[in-house]
Amino acid sequence: MRLLSLDFAQHGGSRADIVLLQADRYAEIGSTYHLPRGTPKRPRCTLRLYAVPSGDRAQARTALITESGLHRACAWLALAEHANPTWLDRAHSWTAYLRNGALCVEEAER
Repeated sequence: MRLLSLDFAQHGGSRADIVLLQADRYAEIGSTYHLPRGTPKRPRCTLRLYAVPSGDRAQARTALITESGLHRACAWLALAEHANPTWLDRAHSWTAYLRNGALCVEEAER
C-alpha cells in the first residue's frame, strides 16, 4: 500500500462527534501538481489525523490506541488496495469518531 499523504487537520464539527481519523481510497486522483517530486504516479490513499480539543485528548488517545482506531484505519487501507474491481471504481472513506467517549467507525462510498 502506498499512502498519498498523512495530514494533520482541525475539524470544526459538533462536540458530540469529534472526528479523530479518516482514511480515504480514491478511485482516481486527478491533478498531482501539489505532490512532492518523486511521489508515485497517481497514488490513491490518504490518512488524516485530526486535532482534538485538549479536554478530549485522553479519550481520543484511548480510542486510537487501546481501541485500535489507528490499526483499524491502516488495515482498512491495506485491504482497500486488494478489493474487487467494482468496489475500486468508486471512492470510499473510513472515518473514526469519538462519540460520547467511545470509538465509532463509519464507512462511506462517495
